[in-house]
Amino acid sequence: MDMQEKSVVVKGVGDGFRIIIDKNTPESVLMKEINKVLTPLEYLLTGAHIYIDSENFDNGLDQKLFPFLKEKFQIESISQFKDQENVKTDHKKRLRERESMHSWENSKSDVLIIAGRVRSGQRIDTNKHIVIYGDVNPGAEVIAGGDIIVLGTLSGTAAAGQKQDDNSIIFSLDFKPTQIQINDIVGMGGAKKGKKLPEIAFLNESKDLVIKTYIEENPFSRLPWPEVR
Repeated sequence: MDMQEKSVVVKGVGDGFRIIIDKNTPESVLMKEINKVLTPLEYLLTGAHIYIDSENFDNGLDQKLFPFLKEKFQIESISQFKDQENVKTDHKKRLRERESMHSWENSKSDVLIIAGRVRSGQRIDTNKHIVIYGDVNPGAEVIAGGDIIVLGTLSGTAAAGQKQDDNSIIFSLDFKPTQIQINDIVGMGGAKKGKKLPEIAFLNESKDLVIKTYIEENPFSRLPWPEVR
């Protein structure tokens, strides 16, 4: 089937995607067709801008599509496709806005970096993120207002997001804590056997504390732009 026979076609443009919709496509099948062609691109759509190329755009099509695309694929915005020059102008404008919002050039450091082993009985407590170049032994405590990153073995207690921050994470190259906590959600750990793997703990959308292998989860891969944490 060639492009002319398809009711919905997707093309990459600028920092987003152009959805070409046949004006004769019935609304009853439009969402189904869009979902069909976009699902394989799901991980690329998060935070993307969508250009709708359709003669029906001004007839309220954008108001019908945006809620669906936002909920299903977490897109950032939607507008009418006019021409390639318009796409370039929009792209440059959004780049400037993102650089202004997420610029790290003017950001002051909010990270406490510690080198060495945190031993049993020691307690590190800060409102910042913590990065530890070393191990956290059983009986040691690490408490942070933001993220906790352990570039070693985490065997002690770790509490992240202690500013009521649900978005904080706990990461370790060898993850076997006695206890972990993010915001006010507590989880029990325990020694693990087998191959050492980098793992990450975070709160999911249901506010459940979950632990995943970092490489498989790749939690920050969906961010459309580098962000300051």
